[in-house]
Amino acid sequence: MHRALPVFRRSGNAASIIAPHSPPFMGLRCMSLFVHDWHNENFMESEPLEAKQKWLSDLQTSHPSVVDVEAHLVVLRGIVNSLKPGSPQRAEEYVFSHLSGFEPTDECYEALLEAWSKSPKEDSSLCVLRAKRWFDKIKAPTLQSYHLLLDVVSKGRVKRSNRARAFSITEDNAKETEKILEAMVSPNTNTYNYVLRKVLNPELSLRKVVHWLSKMEQLQQENPSGCIQPNTKSYAIAMQAYAVFAVYRAKAGKGEGREELEQIEALLKYMQELKNDGFQEIEPNTVAYNILISAHARLSQFPQHQDAPLEAEKVLRRMMAIGNSVYPDHLSFSKVILAWSNSKRPTSGKRAAYWLSKLWELYEASNRNESLRPTVNTYNVVLKAWQNDPKNMEKVFVEMLRIERSEENNNLFLRPNSESFALMIHAWVKVDVSRAVMWLEELMQREKDSTTEWSVTTVPDLFQVIVKNAARDPSVDNLVLGLKVFDYYRSSRHPLDAMSYVWLLELGLKTFSKQENDRDRREFVFDTVNDCCSDGLMSASFVKKLSNGNTYYEGWTIEESRDTVAEIFNHW
Repeated sequence: MHRALPVFRRSGNAASIIAPHSPPFMGLRCMSLFVHDWHNENFMESEPLEAKQKWLSDLQTSHPSVVDVEAHLVVLRGIVNSLKPGSPQRAEEYVFSHLSGFEPTDECYEALLEAWSKSPKEDSSLCVLRAKRWFDKIKAPTLQSYHLLLDVVSKGRVKRSNRARAFSITEDNAKETEKILEAMVSPNTNTYNYVLRKVLNPELSLRKVVHWLSKMEQLQQENPSGCIQPNTKSYAIAMQAYAVFAVYRAKAGKGEGREELEQIEALLKYMQELKNDGFQEIEPNTVAYNILISAHARLSQFPQHQDAPLEAEKVLRRMMAIGNSVYPDHLSFSKVILAWSNSKRPTSGKRAAYWLSKLWELYEASNRNESLRPTVNTYNVVLKAWQNDPKNMEKVFVEMLRIERSEENNNLFLRPNSESFALMIHAWVKVDVSRAVMWLEELMQREKDSTTEWSVTTVPDLFQVIVKNAARDPSVDNLVLGLKVFDYYRSSRHPLDAMSYVWLLELGLKTFSKQENDRDRREFVFDTVNDCCSDGLMSASFVKKLSNGNTYYEGWTIEESRDTVAEIFNHW
């Protein structure tokens, strides 16, 4: 039974640890209980990092002699589980600065391993390098230690900016997972699943996934009661491998990917047969079926898969008919909607809206089952399906705003995010610049009012796309809007770029192209040149646009362009 935690009670400068409602002579016994409490792994588990840091600080002040490695481990685990940017580095710094007078235990090094495994944005090479360093310091590696290391090495977070380097890192990490597996004395099913996850890469070969899954089945046959038995996750990873390979082949023009889809269907059938034969750890569940729907959704972007959205719908209807452990969730519907969005058919928007309405119906019919509740990502996919019809897209967006303001949304489960606004702005800017500016201003206001619970942010592209598209449809109204957005961009936290000045110049020259606009054009050009120079963003593209851009028979003529450039450069 859980004991009530002792509390701190201060009297003057003295501090003591006294259990609630206990007499003074019980202090030593309570101190012993208190020490045992923080030696428990679950101690203050649900408390935020700040609370753990305050607890340790108070303990160091009141009873410094009882502070041990386990007490520091409470805070260290708090840093690891905070999931804030830079948590792995903060965890390492904590070990260096606060445990210098102690001998770090294997649990401390495991905590550092966990920190790197939970870091989603760090470069893969750095994660693996740091994780291996801390693993090597563990004196008696446990199965958990190996799994934490495998978790780091097997994650596919390689930056794709340099394809050759990305492939090299992926290949090296795949080999590393296999080496770790060979070094382990008693691997289990989860161990093999980590290896399967890493070799799940079309560039490394689908055969490796099949090889390791077959190896697991072989080990199970040799020792039916052993700890290595393929489970639902193992087969789901294999299904995902076929899905990834199908898209890879379609994108590379090496096939349509239909054979891989057939293999996924075959695996689903095989899993059902295994379940019927009594293998309790294997069941074709919602996750497995969602992989099949996702495969159709990703393939729907290719011309040879125009039937993909309809195939995704068929799988979803199968799930609804089967029910139980295969009953669809909001992700199932989102992937069907994505299939329609990727296909870019004239009916994509209507089909996306239909499936969103069905999802809401099921959510209400299921007594508001959380797994069926539409999310902002669901709505964003619907917005994408309407990308060529901003009026209908705005109707969906307004629906989000209505739900956001409703009482049932008091936990903020549905609010438009940065992507939602970006989709609206990009859609409207091609049709009506003023509507795009309106939504940009709404986003800017929300960015200003952002809180820790919910935040949205602007990006340079949103300012740039408005100025650029305003130049494609020049008018005095669009020039006013373009200048307004340009000023927003210039005063924002984002660094201004040279091309924005080029697009602004183009907008002004086109708007003031006629002879009666000579005075306005001259004033605009010289003001823009001065601002561009002041910001240090004068570029070859800007000069080329001024000297060799579009000219007309009157007004902004070739001669006027040449004379203006000569006058400006003479001043330089």
